[in-house]
Amino acid sequence: MNEVERDGLSGLLDAAAGGGEAALSALSLELAEMGLPEDPEGVEARFQLLLVRQKGTSRVLKEVAERFAAAEIARLFEEWPALESFGWRQYAPSWSEGETGVQEARLDEMTINGQEGPHKGNSTLARMYRAALKPLRFLGDDLLVEIYGESRSVKVSREGGVETDWYWDED
Repeated sequence: MNEVERDGLSGLLDAAAGGGEAALSALSLELAEMGLPEDPEGVEARFQLLLVRQKGTSRVLKEVAERFAAAEIARLFEEWPALESFGWRQYAPSWSEGETGVQEARLDEMTINGQEGPHKGNSTLARMYRAALKPLRFLGDDLLVEIYGESRSVKVSREGGVETDWYWDED
């Protein structure tokens, strides 16, 4: 097997890492089309190794994101003495709304000191909202859901830390 074929196989295996049996079948067909000998045991072993690596990478990414979030929360409360709490909901909008059903953090509806958004203008409340929004947008929906959980209402307070509660969008 030459270097190009080896790199192609590596790319195919990487692409198949999250696809289960269907991905393995597709990979087997690709191998045949490339003229490579089919080695189901070798493909399966490589596939399992990639899955283990993927889980390890996800765990490390979550830990780093949790540390970043904790540091940013501490910084927000230090920089904004008037900020007592902020919170948001993260959930999958219902299919009847024409949405995808993918979990997302609804940051445009964020509460600041118990007051629901959107917070616009240049008031202290609006500036605190923008300050809290920046690190949350940096993390993005996927990491926020990974850190705080699916279908959750998240409240971060100066006195109580982070509280989450189950949330279901009933609209």
